[in-house]
Amino acid sequence: MIDFLVIGVQKSATSWLYTCLKEHPEVILPDRKREVEYIGGPRYNKEGGITWYYGLFGRNNTAGKKIGDVSVEYFYSEESPFEIQKHLPDCKFILLLRNPTERFQSAYFWYLRKGLIDQTLNIKTQILKAISSNSDDEELGIVRDLLGRGYYEQQLDNYLACFDPTHFHVVFFEYISQNPQKALSAIYSFIGVERNFTPQSIGSRPKRNSYNSLLILIERLGGKNKIVSKVADVTNQFLARVLKNQVKEKVFDQGITSALNSHYKEMNSGLAAKLLKLSDGKKHSDSVSRYWNW
Repeated sequence: MIDFLVIGVQKSATSWLYTCLKEHPEVILPDRKREVEYIGGPRYNKEGGITWYYGLFGRNNTAGKKIGDVSVEYFYSEESPFEIQKHLPDCKFILLLRNPTERFQSAYFWYLRKGLIDQTLNIKTQILKAISSNSDDEELGIVRDLLGRGYYEQQLDNYLACFDPTHFHVVFFEYISQNPQKALSAIYSFIGVERNFTPQSIGSRPKRNSYNSLLILIERLGGKNKIVSKVADVTNQFLARVLKNQVKEKVFDQGITSALNSHYKEMNSGLAAKLLKLSDGKKHSDSVSRYWNW
């Protein structure tokens, strides 16, 4: 039933791609981008498995159309590739990748906005502890989540254990930023729909991260009030452009950034070689070193 899945990674333009795919007349996606309702996840197992999952797509006319789904949890989940292989052995996968350190930083501020980060804890100390320790310290839970989502090679291995490399199309976030139409055309071609379609959302951008603690609090408390939430969001968008570098450099100074870069380079040491095996691997043979300075 499902022809393709966009499997991640987090903060790599998956929301943008969901919107662009949804506008294509030959593609069917769920009404909204769901992150927790995915094959192999906790809710999937609780609600009834593949039958429940198929029910998320409604009864739209699917004649001649490609059906897909989008969730960044697919790539991070250890269970998903095996469950997908069981039910969807012919599925195609679109994998968006982003410099793991920059992805970590972007996700940190997004988690902060969502109230998932304890601001009383020293994030720098937590990062260094998480990198150097294998302990199950509960205090490091959210940092381990942020850190682990950048172990791309390990996560790709889970999928390559279940699917042939020709099932995968990889696109780098940095390439999308520079060539959105070319990136989209290649994705459309990969899933078998008209490649020259240009969606209205091609120039759209998702919400910017918040960098002002007071506005983060106001937006969070006013979440149920559309006017308060909108004013806080618009203000956040403006401040994000003004304060982004200043705040990022305060939280992620050169020492922490270098530690993350070194750690991710070590954890993904064989990634470039494995990407070469994918269906479009030769096209991105130098993307890791070119975009991530590795």
